[in-house]
Amino acid sequence: MTPRILEGDNAKYIFFPEEADTILNRTAYATVYVGANADTKEKVILKKVSPALFGNDSQRFKFFATVCTEVKLDGLVGICDMIFDEGDIYLVCEYVSGRTLKELIYDPKFMDYRNDIFFLRIISNCLETLSFIHKLKLCHGNLRPENIIVQWDECEEFDFLHPTAKILSIESIKLGFKNMPLIRKVDSLYQ
Repeated sequence: MTPRILEGDNAKYIFFPEEADTILNRTAYATVYVGANADTKEKVILKKVSPALFGNDSQRFKFFATVCTEVKLDGLVGICDMIFDEGDIYLVCEYVSGRTLKELIYDPKFMDYRNDIFFLRIISNCLETLSFIHKLKLCHGNLRPENIIVQWDECEEFDFLHPTAKILSIESIKLGFKNMPLIRKVDSLYQ
């Protein structure tokens, strides 16, 4: 059990890459670890993003880096730091305790019409965040129930009338539809 320490612009971060308990998710383009700020011991999420996500497109990476560092919203999981380590890219994200919307949808104890307002408020929170993203002429690109986390502390009482939802996977944000060449071609045919 060997710890790994990454040094970012804002802090040092520690995690255990070989421990199965610290790996939250693994896909072809990213591996997600739970770690901690080495000084404050505050939990963080370390997302190791594969360079294959960008290929040889430096403009795409520049756009990605700009979005990750400049787009700050209450409804998006925040990016605290970006670290380049031996060809790997790590995003240090805020740790949000909770359950994904997918987990809540499939949980039988929420299958009651009286919980409809709870789910509607979660959707409303997400739509407000998406509306702001769209005003910036961006689109999320990977919005699924497993990419929406509802903040939740199992030990405390939960306020079903005011749930807080955050959208994950900020690295999926892309330029909006009007900026895509194919859409512009199709749009010009109908004008």
